[in-house]
Amino acid sequence: MICKRSICDMTQRSSSAQPNTNFQPWKSFSVAWGRSRSRSKIITFLVFAIVLGLAPAQIEAGIVSVEPDVFGDGVDISNAFPNVALSVVGGGGGPVFSRADGAASTGSRTFGNSAANGAIAERIWFEGPGFSPNPAGPGPVLRVDFSVATDFVAIDIVNQDSFDGGIMRAFNANDVEIFSQTSPVTGQFGIAPAPQTLSVSLGAFDIAYVTIAGQSAQDSVHLDNLRFNDVNAVPEPSTIALIMLGIATVSLRRFQPPTAVS
Repeated sequence: MICKRSICDMTQRSSSAQPNTNFQPWKSFSVAWGRSRSRSKIITFLVFAIVLGLAPAQIEAGIVSVEPDVFGDGVDISNAFPNVALSVVGGGGGPVFSRADGAASTGSRTFGNSAANGAIAERIWFEGPGFSPNPAGPGPVLRVDFSVATDFVAIDIVNQDSFDGGIMRAFNANDVEIFSQTSPVTGQFGIAPAPQTLSVSLGAFDIAYVTIAGQSAQDSVHLDNLRFNDVNAVPEPSTIALIMLGIATVSLRRFQPPTAVS
């Protein structure tokens, strides 16, 4: 079969005009960079940074684990983890410790308080009557403050016995309770309580802090393996774009031709 040149040319132009549905900006940038001269490379870099900066910025985050097993028994871990602060509200307040605990859901240690009346007391948490997230309230209650508001928090909870139940409350920056979740109570004798997970997941980054404890003064729980969505874990695209723009602008100034002197 003989293919005339004009027909072949039309076929090639028709095929090359098909839209590219697999556009990859980083690959396109690298190709353009390799084909450009020094000054053109900087301009290409600038254009690419601007396009990236104009793209819809999304808050990216990562699930971070706050685990007492990272530290030895009796270590103060109140401020041992980035972007989160642990404290005891009620029950005399005080710091949060890593405590050796046979009821741990992971490893061998749980979150502990500074209760002075025995080894068991410093490993359990509960809300008393008239609960308040402030230090003067009843407890002890574990309070977790985030450096930047989050949208997801989870923690493992182990009831002291099958009649105990736990509760996690989420508060916004105005100290308004915006969500709470309780763990089920089996209420059966002779059955060892299994670890459960309390979690709160919202559609917005509104959680400034949470409190976790037993549901009442008669409900004692052990707490372990805290997780939260840390918005500090990954920089936003707009931040990357600003850094790229700054580097490109400085580099472009170095390639400006000298001013002619008359």
